[in-house]
Amino acid sequence: MSTAEWQARVDEVWANTPEADIVARIRSLVAELDPDDPVGPFELGGAYDGTDRPAEAIPLYERALAAGLAGERRRQAVIQLASSLRNVGRLSESVALLRAETARDEPLADEVRAFLALALLDSGRDREAVATALTALVPHLTMYGRALRDYVAELVAEPTVSPALAPLAPLVGTWRMRAEVDGAPVMVGVTTFGWLPGGTHLVQRAESIPAEDFTPPPAWIENSPMPTSSVIGIDDGTGAFTQLYADARGVHRVYAMGLSAGVWTLSRDQPGFAQRYTGRLSADGNTITGYWEMCRDGQNWHKDFDLVLTRVT
Repeated sequence: MSTAEWQARVDEVWANTPEADIVARIRSLVAELDPDDPVGPFELGGAYDGTDRPAEAIPLYERALAAGLAGERRRQAVIQLASSLRNVGRLSESVALLRAETARDEPLADEVRAFLALALLDSGRDREAVATALTALVPHLTMYGRALRDYVAELVAEPTVSPALAPLAPLVGTWRMRAEVDGAPVMVGVTTFGWLPGGTHLVQRAESIPAEDFTPPPAWIENSPMPTSSVIGIDDGTGAFTQLYADARGVHRVYAMGLSAGVWTLSRDQPGFAQRYTGRLSADGNTITGYWEMCRDGQNWHKDFDLVLTRVT
C-alpha cells in the first residue's frame, strides 16, 4: 500500500469516526508501519491531542521529532507539541519551542505565530501576544500595513522604567529555578521577571517543569504552589519595595522586599508562620543563590529550602 493510500485511510478515520474510537483506529493503522517510522508516533500523538489528551500526546510528538520526522509533518508536530505543552501548563517550554520556530523559513509560518501568541497570552505577556498576532496578520492586509508595523514595534519596545524601580533591573529576564531540601532536589522550574507597560511595576511569574534527574517527593508535589505570580512596586515615601504574591493554591501574601548591593530579600512577619528569603546575586548577574527560612514560634528560625536561580535570558 502506498503512503498516499495509508494517509487517506488516516484522513478517513478523522472524517467519519466517533471521537471515542479515534485513538484505537489510528493506533491500528500505525501498527502497519515500520516501528522506526516517525510518522507513526506523530499520527498517534495527533489522535491523543485531537481527543483532548495532550499529556499523552507530548511524548509521542517528541519521539517523532527525535526520530527525524521531516517536511511539513515536522512543522505540524512542532506546532502541535507546543500547543499540547501550553494546554498542560508548560508555558515557558511552549513559548521557547515556537519562538525558535519563527526563525525557520518554512510553511505554516502564520500558524506558528498564532500558537505563539496563545502561549504568550497564557504566560501573561499580553503585549508580546498582540504583537506576534499582528506580525502574522500584517502581510495579508491591503491597507495600513506600515502603520501596523510601527505599532508592533511600539508594543515590543522596552518600556521606560520609573527611576525608583531601576534597582530591580538585575532581576529582569528568564531564570531556571532549582529547589533543594537538605541537599536533595525537590523542584525545578522557570521564573520570569518583566516590566508592566509604562515600567510602573515589575511582574514575576513562576512555574515548575518536569525534572530530568530526579523524582520530586510526593509531599512536595501535593503542596506545590506552582504556578505563582507576583507584582512588585515601591512606596515613594519610604523607598521600600513590596511584593504582592499569589499562587495556584489560592494563597495571597504580602512581602516586604529589598534589593541592594547584590542581596535580594523578602520577608513576612505573620504570627505562627513568619517567612524570609535571602538571595545573593553573582558578580556576573547570572546566578542567584538563596534560601527560604520559616519561624513558627516567633523566635526560632530554620531553613525551609534552598533555591538557586540561573539566568536563561
